[in-house]
Amino acid sequence: MTHPESSPTIYEPFLDSFRSLILSTVDEAGFPETSYAPYLRDAQKNFYILTSELATHTTHLLTTPKASILLIEDEDKSPQIFGRRRLSFSCQVQEIDRSDDHTWETIIAQMQEKHGERVALIASLPDFHLFKLTPFRGRFVQGFGGIYDLSGDGMDQVTPFQPKS
Repeated sequence: MTHPESSPTIYEPFLDSFRSLILSTVDEAGFPETSYAPYLRDAQKNFYILTSELATHTTHLLTTPKASILLIEDEDKSPQIFGRRRLSFSCQVQEIDRSDDHTWETIIAQMQEKHGERVALIASLPDFHLFKLTPFRGRFVQGFGGIYDLSGDGMDQVTPFQPKS
């Protein structure tokens, strides 16, 4: 497929219907934990989340900078529980330091526009961290038989899934 700025990828309308993502992180011993976070997605297709040190996933992200994210169709909107539409990405994680005034302020302002005034309050609290999640691979399941692997910059290369024999 072409670059997402010239033509939206097959999964963009599905992704655009979400305001939060399911976040999987791992602790120092490699044990997984799953949570959620509201997110912002930038023009380069990175995801940003703002999380508190009170949340276990924040500690995980600070010590093990990798995560998996999932966006999945609501059960009540799916005609078949086994075929729910879903989108997942494996991501590298980078903390955006508050001292990076331009990036911090730009992303917080965009988050506030998307999620409301509470973002300004949350961002002012010293225990909150801003993380950039950069996908390096993904998968979109449109339903039975509609499975696509995602790759490339901005996850704009969409290829039908081919099971390994």
